[in-house]
Amino acid sequence: MLGVDHPDTLTIVSNLAGVLQDQGKYEQAEEMNRQALTGREKVLGMDHPDTLASMSNLAGVLLYQGKYEQAEKMSQQALTGCEKVLGVDHPFTLMATSHLLELLLYQEKYEQAEEMNRQTLAGREKVLGVDHPETLANVYFLARLLNAKQDQHGALDLYRRAVDGYIKALGAAHPATLTCQKDMASLLEEMKTL
Repeated sequence: MLGVDHPDTLTIVSNLAGVLQDQGKYEQAEEMNRQALTGREKVLGMDHPDTLASMSNLAGVLLYQGKYEQAEKMSQQALTGCEKVLGVDHPFTLMATSHLLELLLYQEKYEQAEEMNRQTLAGREKVLGVDHPETLANVYFLARLLNAKQDQHGALDLYRRAVDGYIKALGAAHPATLTCQKDMASLLEEMKTL
């Protein structure tokens, strides 16, 4: 018997929270994420990568419930911990940054999100390469952000880069490619009416 606070048990709890979130059961997912986070803080400590992952996961489910203030605080805490423990260019740190970026976009904090996204994009290009799907996700995010800020020409350039990269990296029929193409087509249609 492993017990409720064993790291393997806490991993299972965290995985279950992810399944519940994918099913749209956000309140249950939040409860499971809080349980995993509390256990990991107790057993592994605040700076352990698994604890930081639990913070980031909890921030995500809070975001989906519209609890933006709590989500931003938790996401910022996870990011700060990742930068301290893993470094700014570590893939998990870059993922934590992406989660915070999404949250800032939802809250229409465009300037803060743009600055952070450009830093994250530079990090991903350096660490993962310009054509890596994670890098392209940041390019796509920045395109969406610029579009929200009404910088349509800047957004279009980035949509094109993301679509071309996704086609090369993932294929023309991949959902990420198709979604990005759809957003680019919507922008082009909108630009015709201006």
